[in-house]
Amino acid sequence: MVRAENETDSQVLATFDAMIAAVPGVERKGAAMPYTSINGNMYAMVSKAHVIGLRLSREDLAAFMAEGGMPFEGTPGYINKEYGGVPTLMLGDAKALQRWFEKSHALASALKPRKAASKGTGAR
Repeated sequence: MVRAENETDSQVLATFDAMIAAVPGVERKGAAMPYTSINGNMYAMVSKAHVIGLRLSREDLAAFMAEGGMPFEGTPGYINKEYGGVPTLMLGDAKALQRWFEKSHALASALKPRKAASKGTGAR
C-alpha cells in the first residue's frame, strides 16, 4: 500500500495515539500534522517526516537527549529548540514514551494560556 505524501505513517500515528491515551482528557488534533495542545500551547506533534516531537522543559529536554532523543524538525530545515524528537528505538517503549509525554503535558499545562489568533478582517 502506498501512503499519500501528506498522510502520517500509520505505525507512528498508532504510537502517538497510544502515548497520548496515557493522559486522560488529551485529544489528538490536526489531520495532516497530528498534535496536542492545551490552553493554546502545542506540546506534542508528528512532523511531516513522521517523527514525534515532545516539548520539554530545559532540564527534561537535556535528560531526554541523554536517553537518545534527537533534535526535532517540526518543519523540514527548522529545529524546534524546545522539542526533542523521539528516536525510532523509543517508539516500541510505551512506558518511556508515556513518561516523557506526561512531562510534556505537565509543562504545557503550567504555561500561560495563549490568546486565540484573531482572524483578520481584511481591507474593506
